[in-house]
Amino acid sequence: MAKNISEDEKRIMKIFNVTDYDKTPNRTNESMIIYFDFLNKNLGFPITGDHTSEMGHFKSEIISIKLTSLSSIYDDFYGILVEGRSGRKKVVVPLVDFDPDEHVTDENLRFIDDYKTWFCNW
Repeated sequence: MAKNISEDEKRIMKIFNVTDYDKTPNRTNESMIIYFDFLNKNLGFPITGDHTSEMGHFKSEIISIKLTSLSSIYDDFYGILVEGRSGRKKVVVPLVDFDPDEHVTDENLRFIDDYKTWFCNW
């Protein structure tokens, strides 16, 4: 039985230039570079939103962030990192842990949501 491929999965497959769902790459150095390049070309900055910052055992704080760019590095565990400001403080957070505001453009929301889908599922 053929898998019913969702629209977000189709967009992700297109980023990696694959036509077979099973060929969508896992998180590797090469696939992270491909996704980074795609986001770097397509995301429109600044992007506002929130990040939940862990403050210790069972303590967290939601901070508002204005993203200004992708970080030039990524982390094997956290994935693509983004840079921005929270008030006057510079911050670097994993894109997968960033929650865009509701008024962010539909295109930026889609790009971020698709990245999260890929990052968490492959």
